Amino acid sequence: MIEKTLTLSTAHMPCNEPDFGDLRYESHEFGYIVFFCTFSSKTPDWLRTITEYCSATNCTLINFDCDADIVPQFQAYDW
Repeated sequence: MIEKTLTLSTAHMPCNEPDFGDLRYESHEFGYIVFFCTFSSKTPDWLRTITEYCSATNCTLINFDCDADIVPQFQAYDW
């Protein structure tokens, strides 16, 4: 099985240790991997647009990486 991954800059997170709600995640040297499978009422507002995009494009992983590009369609934060 091949999993689709959405890779985004950590600038799309509101802080360096954000709340991912009840989504499973793991930190890595350059950011976080978030495992997405379904929507939840506990998904934080800052992550909702990103998870909606993942749902529409069948992505199951979100890689927030400090070296990744900022994507204009998602909100970026200055921290």
